[in-house]
Amino acid sequence: MASLFSNLRHLFFVKRIPSLHIPEDHEPVTDTNNPAYQQELEWQGFISHESLSPAEREQVPTLKQDLGDLEEHLMPAFWEFNQKAKHHQNRYYLYQWLFMGGAFVSTLSGTLTTYSYVVSGEENNLVAIFLGILTMLASFVTTLFTYMSQANNPQKRWAKARRLTEELRMNYFLYLSHIKPYDGDDRLFQMRRFVIDIRRKENDNG
Repeated sequence: MASLFSNLRHLFFVKRIPSLHIPEDHEPVTDTNNPAYQQELEWQGFISHESLSPAEREQVPTLKQDLGDLEEHLMPAFWEFNQKAKHHQNRYYLYQWLFMGGAFVSTLSGTLTTYSYVVSGEENNLVAIFLGILTMLASFVTTLFTYMSQANNPQKRWAKARRLTEELRMNYFLYLSHIKPYDGDDRLFQMRRFVIDIRRKENDNG
């Protein structure tokens, strides 16, 4: 029995239980020295000020300035796209849950409706009539959410937002490492231009 519940925990529809609502817009960070924010940076795989030892700061004299540049110009875009990715991911899973739930209820109530008519042999069977109405409503709701999923296309939006987020993450470390295109005197300009290009990609792709 324990192994059964352990296996159930790894099923897609158990692991991916959606929330009713995850906002699309990210609230701007006003205090980057906040311990909670620093912890979130570490959780995302970035470098936080608190994680650096004095020796590490001395080894890389430009690190403090680089982190400041990234915090000002790149990280706001990262948090914005990261939040959008989580929002669309949650919406995609929510639609899947609603579709599967509606399909299950429709099938079950439709089967019970037929069974009720067969067993009772009555044309005006109230139970069968109720189940028929339930089948109709469940089918309508399922069709509605299927249409909404196709119209909003949350899976495509989730993939696009996540791709842009990971592009920002990659350039974060390229900038810290002073690797092309961030190895010249215009490295800050190149980074700012990259962020602008990322935002343009989002607008161009819809």
